Amino acid sequence: MTLFSSFVLISRGYIIENIVYLELVKRGYSVTLGKLNGSEIDFLCKKSDEVF
Repeated sequence: MTLFSSFVLISRGYIIENIVYLELVKRGYSVTLGKLNGSEIDFLCKKSDEVF
């Protein structure tokens, strides 16, 4: 794997995360980031009484 292909894979991951984030916000969710037992949680989503 070359440096460029590694960069493309990493960039795609960030792009997908941004798309998911924007869609959640568009649907009315409050979106935050967090950690649980030292592991990163990409999205903690709340809407009314729902938490995902």
